[in-house]
Formats: sequence, C-alpha cells, structure tokens
Amino acid sequence: VDFDRLAAALQPDTRLLLLCHPHNPVGSLFSADELAGLADFCCRNDLLVCSDEVHCDLILDGTTAHVPFARVLAASAADEIARSITLHGPGKVFNLAGLGISWAIIPDPALRRRFRSAMQRLVPEACCFGYTALQAALRDGEPWRQELLATLRDRRDQVSAALDAMHLAHTHPAATYLTWIDCRRLAARVGSVAAWFEEHGVGLSDGDEFGAPGFVRLNFATDHALLGEALRRMAAAVAALDEDG
Repeated sequence: VDFDRLAAALQPDTRLLLLCHPHNPVGSLFSADELAGLADFCCRNDLLVCSDEVHCDLILDGTTAHVPFARVLAASAADEIARSITLHGPGKVFNLAGLGISWAIIPDPALRRRFRSAMQRLVPEACCFGYTALQAALRDGEPWRQELLATLRDRRDQVSAALDAMHLAHTHPAATYLTWIDCRRLAARVGSVAAWFEEHGVGLSDGDEFGAPGFVRLNFATDHALLGEALRRMAAAVAALDEDG
C-alpha cells in the first residue's frame, strides 16, 4: 500500500475508504502491517471502511486464514469496529452470483439503518433458491472448495509458465482466480491490448477499466484444455508481433 499516495488522495469531504481484500485484480494478500496501517489511517482520518471480502475463501494455499478488516479495526480499539462495513457472499467461491445471495456485516446500528435504506433502491431481495444454495454450500461445500483451490493452483501455475515464456510480467496471485498481466510493451505497438488479443481469439479484461492502460486481466477458472488453447493463441500473437520487430 502506497500510504503517501493514499493520503494525497484525501479530500476535505472524503468519508469512505473502499477496500478490496483480498485484492482484485492483482490477487494479492495484504500483510498484517499493511492492514494495521490502513486501520490507523482510517481511524486518524475518521473514515468509514467498506471492505469487499468476496474473494476471501479463495486464498489459494488452502491454509492461510483470512483476517477480516473489521477484526483489524477492533484490535486497534474496541469501538473502531463501528466504522466498518464488510461485504461477502458465495458468488465467487461457489459460482452463485446469478442467485443474488450475499450479505453486509455492519456492527453499528445507525450505519446499518443507513445502509438498509440505501440498498432498498439498489439491491433486490434474495430468492428462495439463493438461500437454499447458500445453505448447501456452507454446510456441505468445504471438500469441494478444497478441490477447487487445488485446481486453481494448477491453473495459476499453468498461466505463469506460459506468460514467462511470452516474456510478459504478471502477478502470481495468492488469492482469486485472476492473473494481472503487464502488456505495456505490446501496447506501445498495438494500442488497446485487450482489443488486440480479442482479435486473436482471446477475451481478457481491459486494464483501462481499472485505471491501468496497457494491462489485462486473465480469468483462469476454467477447463485445463480451454485455458491451454487461450494461452496458445496469446503466445502465437505475441510471437508474431515480436518477429515483426
């Protein structure tokens, strides 16, 4: 975390820090020192924190425990947890996003009332299918989740090996099923890298959407053969471009 840049971004009317924990699109886990520093920053600047922790069940080693940011705030002072909103749900780990089941944990009653009032205009009620799927996932899904993590580790390593061969810098994510790829050397020649790869048969998330032109995000939560074909197409496109000089 670049705390100097974070401090410089504060405006007189800043009231909320949006935190993605674990981080998407980079796939990183924040260290204990970073989390403590963020908690101190929020307390000193009287900021509410909305912590999106929807990827927390996808820490890929399968053993590292996720530390909710609300717990970090509470460790700094018992009443500081009142400034927290924690978002979570089974949409990522169990692929249930289409059922619209998720939750917000808001310890402070007044803040919770404000949140509920705002969400009435934005968020539909969860359906019975969502509750049933959530119950099944939480009650019976842990063996499946561990198998999923093993599969994702394999896919992540498959992606990293292929990108290394393409000489494209990238993350080796500790969490999520997303690899963040630095394609700025290609962008200097092809313009929009996401559009260029799409022309070669691979759809990637455009870094422009994250404020990072020249980067792309690859979702590796798919079949081994399908992922291999995507990486083969990427490699062929990069090799042809490099051969052109």
